[in-house]
Amino acid sequence: MNNSLTKKIVLFTLSACPIGRSMGTVLREVAALFPELNFETVYVEIQVEEANYYRIKTNPTTLFVAENGRELYRLEGFHETNIVNCYRYHRKD
Repeated sequence: MNNSLTKKIVLFTLSACPIGRSMGTVLREVAALFPELNFETVYVEIQVEEANYYRIKTNPTTLFVAENGRELYRLEGFHETNIVNCYRYHRKD
């Protein structure tokens, strides 16, 4: 099993999306609890290349990214803070 831990959480959303804004609020709460995490918002209609690189198909999509930039896990749609916290430690084989 890979021992990579989440170092960054990236929210992919549309700039005018109310669900994406709500998900951003949840992710900022998580980032405040874990100062070692970096949080970034990517607006898919502006940062098209990055959205395409990660093959974003659903709005909003949250990626949990290792220090080396590798995607560890993704959540699509809106999720509450307690669910996001569970995935923070997710490890992929």
